[in-house]
Amino acid sequence: MEDLPDGYKVFDSPCSTCLFGPNKIVSEARKKEVIKNCLSRNSHFICHEATKNNHDIACRGFFDRYSTNLERMCGRIGMIFMIQVKDYMDGLVYWRKPTTKDLSGRFDSAGRIK
Repeated sequence: MEDLPDGYKVFDSPCSTCLFGPNKIVSEARKKEVIKNCLSRNSHFICHEATKNNHDIACRGFFDRYSTNLERMCGRIGMIFMIQVKDYMDGLVYWRKPTTKDLSGRFDSAGRIK
């Protein structure tokens, strides 16, 4: 598998067994525990698909719902990268900078990342 860029990496769409989707691989109780742990540590949830390859790629479902200090700092300096989940599952790494749609709802009235 190709190298990933340095910075905050997030999948561009949820994986097929996303923690926030109908086909999640954990119970609802475990999901709540995972989210609580991530938020209490101010960390993101790493997609289980990425952990199979020892990569730290944020779960898209988590990214769409929560914000962390690391994400906000990386966003301010342009270091958020969207990893294409479909290609990643096929062993390829394609990435891009986020679009306005990717970051929808993440800015305050002054245009700063929340």
